Amino acid sequence: MRALAARLFPELGLDLPDLSLAITQQVEALIELQRADQLDSPDGDLGVDVEGPWRA
Repeated sequence: MRALAARLFPELGLDLPDLSLAITQQVEALIELQRADQLDSPDGDLGVDVEGPWRA
């Protein structure tokens, strides 16, 4: 796995544990942004407006 990560992400200079940590931190940050967006939204959605007959 380390060799694969090194080939896929050579510019990062990260070994596998560092890459895993970086991905985990990014996912956690995205989750926090999503939660904040839901709290700010008056109807509790994700802030994405979709038009169409399926939207009640």
